[in-house]
Amino acid sequence: MKKTLITTSIIAAVFAMPAVADPTAQELLDQKTVTSKYYVDTTKQDKITTDKVLFFEVPKANFSAYVPALVLTNAAGTTLNGNTVGMLDQGTLSDVNGLASNNDLRYLTGATYDNFVPTVRAVATELSSIWTRLGDTLSWTSTQTNAVNAYNIYFGTGTNQWSGTGNEYITGSSLAQGLALKQNIIAAGTSGNVVTYTGTAGQVGSVGVYNGSTTYNASSDASKLATAGFVETKQEKLTCAGYVDGHANDDNYCWLYSLEEPQASAPSCAEYGQLLSKAQDASDCCSGVVQDGTDMCGCSSKSDCPNDGYSCDSYHVCNLKA
Repeated sequence: MKKTLITTSIIAAVFAMPAVADPTAQELLDQKTVTSKYYVDTTKQDKITTDKVLFFEVPKANFSAYVPALVLTNAAGTTLNGNTVGMLDQGTLSDVNGLASNNDLRYLTGATYDNFVPTVRAVATELSSIWTRLGDTLSWTSTQTNAVNAYNIYFGTGTNQWSGTGNEYITGSSLAQGLALKQNIIAAGTSGNVVTYTGTAGQVGSVGVYNGSTTYNASSDASKLATAGFVETKQEKLTCAGYVDGHANDDNYCWLYSLEEPQASAPSCAEYGQLLSKAQDASDCCSGVVQDGTDMCGCSSKSDCPNDGYSCDSYHVCNLKA
């Protein structure tokens, strides 16, 4: 009786098994191996629940766009998640941008952006689209400023001022026209020459300098500027000291010439014994001191006295040597 029950159970089990391929020798061996719970818990990965992630939805248009999910860890790094962050491809992005209205991705929130990772193609295509919309150049907003003929640093509506404020852009043509008003770079020219006006805006000339270090050459040195040192070496001016009767002050009738005496330069300080004005003090004296009890310049050493026969005493007064 017992034998019959076992046979019946085996037959029932065989008929209840689904139709599968014959197991391999290794699979037959693995079916006879018993595994501990500890081994499974410590070496096997729990099943990860995966799903697609909703990227964009327009209920009125009956449109929904889903993208494949990425497997990521949670914030704590303890478990895996496969249905939170999606991979945004160019095909899905193109479908979303093809909607009739409200399709701009600007309508997505910041948190929504963080739930998707774009493919390289999606990023490259969008960057190319931005450049195309700009017309392959930078676009200007209504705050652009026309700065034609402005050449000072002030902002406003005055003559030759930049219109608008300092934080606005200007057009390329305005910049070019403004720069055209600037002084061109002055060429290096000849070292030591003096820059001169030419009468033409934006252009300068130059003239050489003659200092007497070389023999004077009328053909090459006549138009040069003379240095003060060179002029100082020249003879003093001749003046007429006698005219033919009836021709006074007519140089064509001068019969006697004399050299002008050079004008002595005024002293830069007050000499010994000079009385100082109320606006002056000891610093105006050549010696830097005044005679004690007076407003006259004194001596600080015998070199400040009139001649070597004097000595300078403690009162800053020059006395004859005993």
